[in-house]
Amino acid sequence: MAAKKKKAPPAAPPSFEDAVDELEELTERLAHEPESLGQLIDDFERGQELIHFCHSTLKTARNRISVIQASLQNEQEEAPDPITTPSADNDDVRLF
Repeated sequence: MAAKKKKAPPAAPPSFEDAVDELEELTERLAHEPESLGQLIDDFERGQELIHFCHSTLKTARNRISVIQASLQNEQEEAPDPITTPSADNDDVRLF
């Protein structure tokens, strides 16, 4: 009996945008009758891999944004408020 060749899984797309583009292509191909059941299953499997990649990328982006926002909030809390903090340069200026 002949052994089945296992093909190497496709590499992850280099970017989120590439993954979305490939998912759109797969969706189109799946929407119009696939060539064979084997191709259908391969396309479905690749689509699942791409969806996982996109979810992971989005989760990483959300985490990075949270870190940036927290950092900016900490900087704002630590910086003195120029309106309420008296300045030595403006001692002679009085409003009302």
